[in-house]
Amino acid sequence: MSDKLKLIKMSLKENADIAVKKSQDLIEYSDLSLSMASCDKAINEICMEIGKKIYKMYKSGEDNPKKIIEHCEEIKKLEKEKEKIKKKILKLKDKKECRICGTLIDKKAYFCDKCGSKQ
Repeated sequence: MSDKLKLIKMSLKENADIAVKKSQDLIEYSDLSLSMASCDKAINEICMEIGKKIYKMYKSGEDNPKKIIEHCEEIKKLEKEKEKIKKKILKLKDKKECRICGTLIDKKAYFCDKCGSKQ
């Protein structure tokens, strides 16, 4: 096989490997985004339940914060899960958050593009 054909073959294989990797990253990103949305939905449902319980207790003159604390602890667990998912997404995108303003910036950036703070 000629050298040119070998080069073309190698180039095609490298590009195919890159395409496969990008496809896998896209699938992982989609899965992580769905997980994040699921956590958000669960948090919203718990918040609604807390609101309903507070109103019900208010109407009945009851005072039982234990039930509310249990729900708040559930929310805290979900927020920790969201933070783990967020870190995975940032790693996948090769990004980090600015320590000052929270803007997504390149992982290797020394300064934030938005606020200019040193990283």
